[in-house]
Amino acid sequence: MNIVRSAVLALLLASPVEPAAAAAAAAIPPSLAPIVLDPGHGGRDLGAIVGAEREKTIAFSIARLLKQDLSASGCAARLTRDGDLFVPLDRRVDDSLAWKGRAFVSLHLDEVDSSRPHGITVYSFGPSLFRSGPRRGPPPPPRPAPPPRQARAGARLASALTRALRLGGLPAQAPERSDFYVLKNPAMPSVLVELGYLSNPGEAARLGNPRYQERLAQALAAGLRAYFSGSPKKGRAAR
Repeated sequence: MNIVRSAVLALLLASPVEPAAAAAAAAIPPSLAPIVLDPGHGGRDLGAIVGAEREKTIAFSIARLLKQDLSASGCAARLTRDGDLFVPLDRRVDDSLAWKGRAFVSLHLDEVDSSRPHGITVYSFGPSLFRSGPRRGPPPPPRPAPPPRQARAGARLASALTRALRLGGLPAQAPERSDFYVLKNPAMPSVLVELGYLSNPGEAARLGNPRYQERLAQALAAGLRAYFSGSPKKGRAAR
């Protein structure tokens, strides 16, 4: 047994982490191709506001925690906004292309008229079953649907994230499809995660809790690691 194998075996035996989790964490080497994290809204684009909770603030907080988790496991990650800034939708996608990202994950929170809906939903590109609400400001330039292979890769990524959220004890619904603008990325698998409902008082309280935000970030990081380690060839081809 050579020195490298001996060192790896010693680390695994000494670590309290489950073997499967350790393997997933080790599966992503340092990479210049980042996972692009897109905290929704920002600046004058307020997003949902319910009581003291703001969608743009919570989404940014979770995106930062997710970036930290990914970076700690040797995976490059970049944010589409570095603070409470307004970034147009088309620029978010264009920046991810300029950065040569290998996945695009947009983070949002939901708000509806009823206080009953709850849970997390991960969307990939596909026919939308509902109409989006009124848009604030001018619409972004039109963008065509992504190539079929990117749509398929996005669906696989949505499934991986959903599985990881459920394994983390989080209330993830079945993955869904939508034609959200940021899901039309032509060069990488893209998903949009609705992290919960601010219109549900109990869920809003959890979403504003830093410890719950950490749980969400850890589960999403685990899902991204599982996606890239479980199907590295598919992940590479989807870029």
